[in-house]
Amino acid sequence: MSTPGIELLGPFLTNRFGDRYLWEVNRSAFDRVGSAAVYQKYFGDDLFQPNRLYVIVGTDSGVLLCHLKKHAIPEGTRYLLVELSKVIESLKAAALLEDLPEKVRVVALEDFGAQVKAFQLQNYLYLGAIDLRESLAAMDANLPEYRDLCDHLCEQLRTIEWATISQLGCRDFVIRQLENLGENRIPAIHFKGRFAGKTAVILAGGPSLDEILPWVRDHQDEVAIFAVSRVSRRLLQFDLVPHLIFSVDPHDVSFDVSREMLHFWEKSLFVHSYHVSPKLLGQWRGRSVYIGDRYPWACDGNVNNLTSPGPTVTNSALAMAVDMGFSQIVLAGVDLCFSKSGMTHATGSFESVAGPKLDNVLTVETNGGWLAETQPDLHKAKEVLNQQAAIAEKAGCRVVNPASGAAKVPNVRYLPLSEIDVEPLDCSLVAAVLKLLPADGPQQRIKHYRLVSLELKRVKAQLRKIKELADEALRCNKGLFGKNGKPAHFKYKIRMDKIEKRLNRDFSGLIPLVKKFGIQNFLKINRLDNEKEWSDEEIEKTADVYYEAYRESAARLLELVEQGLVRIDIREKEILHQAPLESLSEIWRRDGQPGRVHIWRNGRSAQAFSTGDEVLVAQLEKEYDAMITDPEPFQLKRARHQRSLAPVRGKALRMFKAKDVAGLERIIIALENQAEQKEATDLRFLIQGYMAEIKLEYSEALEHYQALIGETFENLTEDALKRIASVGLQTSQVEFAKLALECLANATFVYKPQYADLLRLLGHHQSAADVYVEYLERVPSDISVLIKLGQLYQTMGAMDVARQVFQMVLAQDPENAAARELCLGDL
Repeated sequence: MSTPGIELLGPFLTNRFGDRYLWEVNRSAFDRVGSAAVYQKYFGDDLFQPNRLYVIVGTDSGVLLCHLKKHAIPEGTRYLLVELSKVIESLKAAALLEDLPEKVRVVALEDFGAQVKAFQLQNYLYLGAIDLRESLAAMDANLPEYRDLCDHLCEQLRTIEWATISQLGCRDFVIRQLENLGENRIPAIHFKGRFAGKTAVILAGGPSLDEILPWVRDHQDEVAIFAVSRVSRRLLQFDLVPHLIFSVDPHDVSFDVSREMLHFWEKSLFVHSYHVSPKLLGQWRGRSVYIGDRYPWACDGNVNNLTSPGPTVTNSALAMAVDMGFSQIVLAGVDLCFSKSGMTHATGSFESVAGPKLDNVLTVETNGGWLAETQPDLHKAKEVLNQQAAIAEKAGCRVVNPASGAAKVPNVRYLPLSEIDVEPLDCSLVAAVLKLLPADGPQQRIKHYRLVSLELKRVKAQLRKIKELADEALRCNKGLFGKNGKPAHFKYKIRMDKIEKRLNRDFSGLIPLVKKFGIQNFLKINRLDNEKEWSDEEIEKTADVYYEAYRESAARLLELVEQGLVRIDIREKEILHQAPLESLSEIWRRDGQPGRVHIWRNGRSAQAFSTGDEVLVAQLEKEYDAMITDPEPFQLKRARHQRSLAPVRGKALRMFKAKDVAGLERIIIALENQAEQKEATDLRFLIQGYMAEIKLEYSEALEHYQALIGETFENLTEDALKRIASVGLQTSQVEFAKLALECLANATFVYKPQYADLLRLLGHHQSAADVYVEYLERVPSDISVLIKLGQLYQTMGAMDVARQVFQMVLAQDPENAAARELCLGDL
């Protein structure tokens, strides 16, 4: 029984490999080699790993369910397939959702939250064991609703993931924090509350940055200019120097998009999180302040400081501006959506070079009143920005965005640039903030390095002891259950209890870090398959996992602390010139920081260099220059890869069905920036045809569609022929429709019933009957076509043949009222 209001997508077709599928969902995806071979190539063995939660968009008409049922479900693994409601109804009607394994579930998007909770989503998240995949149906998006489903599911999952993981902290952040100890010298707390009544402008990387930069340049002596590091390339092009540059990302990709900031070292202050990319911080030659804690453990060295709320650098810059006391904050390039042409970032960015992004279906209202496309992470950032702006308002600070193309945010005031009043700064902002900072000369740095070294040595000794205690606990655990013929002994349980108490009592400042840093290993004691009773072997194994996690985490932290000691020693020797340049360069190169040679040579005359040093300095400078000028960094390659046009076809069809002319116009504008691709040109023809149809300009629509008809039959050809047939019937141009349907039927058998329907209406009865029969040879279970064929034979006077056809229907569906009446009635 189907749900009222939901249309079934039938009938199910069966290919020569036995795969049953819905044509509207999968088309010919499995017809060439069969689903088993397709899935082996598409998923490989990655779909059957233990202790994972696979979240899959779509079921491929149930074919993917059959594939899963043919394999043994790995231990601790679950499969959650999120499907369109109308596909679920078709699967139910075909009994394809019956007898599913307990660890395989199919749900609609609205039921996703409840089911992932039942499937222990949090535990899988803690373990980094979530695998989000798209079925072939979702990837191909023959039903364009799949793109909506993918985006909405991704947004839900990212929201849950971000909230969960942010509570735990991140291993990468701790690693970067320890790598940055030498540079995390001056806390940002010195700026708190010092700029009441003044205006700060935050320059972020959104498309509207370009239209606001001239205003910023005109007021650069009156306002504080905060720039996120990724816009540095654009600021160099525009000849605008920011006062403060912000960066928070710990990953190397941050260096790729931000490396031009290193040119501003003489005139700007670097404000960074404690976990910022060391490639940026370690090669920065100017003054800097850090946000957050210096050390990842509790100690006196963690002074009171400003914090970074995240999740983005823009959020950090906004929080900093509020903490500094600014009364007005102007957002520039904080769009949180794409431009009308589909651009995601401002001019000068790698993303702008790669071109527009066209695979999104989420939209937001802009300040200008139109809808703009966005993506899940920006949609989430909009919520965070709104919360921050509300906090700022309570602190007496108004947040303004002058960009009409930026996403509308309730607590951010939209105000054109001409209406923004500015109270000028009393003096240069950089000069003002430098006066607030303590000295940071060679003596102060050496003092800092020595204090850090003492703290690292203290922690090193404690980590060694934690590791020793974990080793002892592992030995006790083996004795507790008896090994190698030796009996179990309860004394080991008493000793293990004492070890646990000592760990928590004597090392209370470090244990939270050890557990947080090794969280993935510690969480392995959580059973993902908790239906079974615990055996002695499992209890022993769990204790082994627990103390092995202690040992591994302490050992890795110990390794990082020892590396930190070497790095701090090198920093001191850089100042005191107590180490040969060759030794220093080995550390710099290992850390990816050849640019530290500029810091090392600061204040040294060329005469102080040996011939060998001069050669090595030149080599290091060349390596550094190559780093900051590489024309094809990883981020640019990734941005180009993400600009695929594959999803555009399904997206355009969805907009056409919704008569969304504005949305189609956005795609057309964006495709103009992809003119070098033939696919972009063909897509423009299709979309222009859609737009003409919506406007009832049928002749123009047919011209655009006919431009797609060529010697080869492709997806766009199929789409165009379908529209030609539809327009032909709407405008009584029957020959157009007949020719289009004939082409479709010859290319793909599923269109034969429609072609036969038209032939029947035109009076070509025998031709229509022949086409129906050709189709039924492939799909003998299509009752609706069988009934049409029987009725056609009846019209042709072939009563006996008609009766035989109706009997074929009754053989499959004895209760079919139409066939019973036609077969048993007076033919």
